[in-house]
Amino acid sequence: LILSLGFGVYYGISLYRYRTDLKYLADYNAYLDQFKNDNIGGKTPEETLKMFVSALKKGDTELASQYFALDDNGSRQKWLDYLNGVKTKGLLATMASDIEKEARAVKSDNPNQFYYELMNPSGTVGVTIDLAKNANVWKIIGI
Repeated sequence: LILSLGFGVYYGISLYRYRTDLKYLADYNAYLDQFKNDNIGGKTPEETLKMFVSALKKGDTELASQYFALDDNGSRQKWLDYLNGVKTKGLLATMASDIEKEARAVKSDNPNQFYYELMNPSGTVGVTIDLAKNANVWKIIGI
């Protein structure tokens, strides 16, 4: 009886782990598919930044958020919320103008990373825009 109970518990735990692993694998594969099919952006960091600025000038926060990389949950909601906050304050045009006029390209040692700096009036770096290349295009990974 004890031996049968032991095998039953072992089998139950094994089955639970197997199902958990299958779900994790399916979620991971879905994320990879989403990442591979993410084609909104430029072939260069400059092109992506120009497209982003263009969307900001139009006031299209939904489109502008598409130039950001997906987070670990396959979402860009954080960036959409951020841009909508900037829009609510009436600062999208200012943001676009500042990036367009002030962004200074800084090359990275890594060929799949690039960033821009915007300087404060005091001459220190005020904002950094980080970009990385995904499977197909360059994406903004942080501001």
